[in-house]
Amino acid sequence: MSPSTKNTFTIEYHKNLISDLSKISDYYRNAIWYFLVTISTLGVAYLNIYKINFECFKYYKFIFFIICLTGNIIFWLICEYALSHAFLYRFVQTKLASIEKRYIGYLYSKIKDPSDEGNFIKNKNQQGIIKLNFEYFIPDQFVPIYWISHWLIIINTVTSYYFSMKLEGSSFLGFNKMALFYLLISVPLIWKILKYYLYKLEKFINENCKFKIVFNGNQNNSYFNLSTSENLIGVIISSLFYTFCCLISQADFNFSKLIFCCFIGFFWHVFIWMILHFLKFIFNLYDILNLFFNGILKIKYNNNFFSIEQNRFLKIITILYYLA
Repeated sequence: MSPSTKNTFTIEYHKNLISDLSKISDYYRNAIWYFLVTISTLGVAYLNIYKINFECFKYYKFIFFIICLTGNIIFWLICEYALSHAFLYRFVQTKLASIEKRYIGYLYSKIKDPSDEGNFIKNKNQQGIIKLNFEYFIPDQFVPIYWISHWLIIINTVTSYYFSMKLEGSSFLGFNKMALFYLLISVPLIWKILKYYLYKLEKFINENCKFKIVFNGNQNNSYFNLSTSENLIGVIISSLFYTFCCLISQADFNFSKLIFCCFIGFFWHVFIWMILHFLKFIFNLYDILNLFFNGILKIKYNNNFFSIEQNRFLKIITILYYLA
């Protein structure tokens, strides 16, 4: 391939990449419409089902449960749809930046490359790194969908639970079992969104960046990996805690309450994430929390490997803070 042909190919490739960015933005607008249609459909469904009097239907509350499950699944799918396109958007931007750096090097400092380490690691110096940051991974236009997905899953679950509990003459499960079932169709979906975010983030760093972020010096152990064993440890601790409380208070051992505690323990990451989210934004403690989590980070740099030195619990809390 001659130099002129190569340059022509690069220019056309650059134009195609820019066109791809526009198409991804169009897909984002489609996701917004999906949200609006889903919200309006759920609202109509709740109001119409609540007004209908099913006196002969014993399991009336089950209808609200099905509506809630359907809505939560749709919100979860739309969020993962947006995250996958956010990853694709940054990937295309990285390819664009590599071409621009090659041919307009005199503007090198002004070219924004999503794969630059400065987007993830701040204030690198001889003593270490002060701040970890991976909020930049999601482009700004995708952030509202990411956040509203979590909130709509929570709001949809609370709304459905409120309607089902307000009805009289319906005997679909009891109060505690209903709460457990509603948690079962909301909390795991939020957990999957958080895991999917970390999966895409890790994939982006591995495939596009010249550096790696590892845990405690182990170059094969990504910092963004959350193990299932951590969930199982939460189950063991919560079950032991409930058993201990029963022994201390001399209360009767209730198997359904034990299952409820085990469920909370298995998805303890989600509940910690929600607490951090409320502290960070709802109670406006962002600056205080940011100062704390930056202070507990000890990061070493060696041959393009950023090693974050923490115990496993602080690692999980730190990751959940940056996701919150």
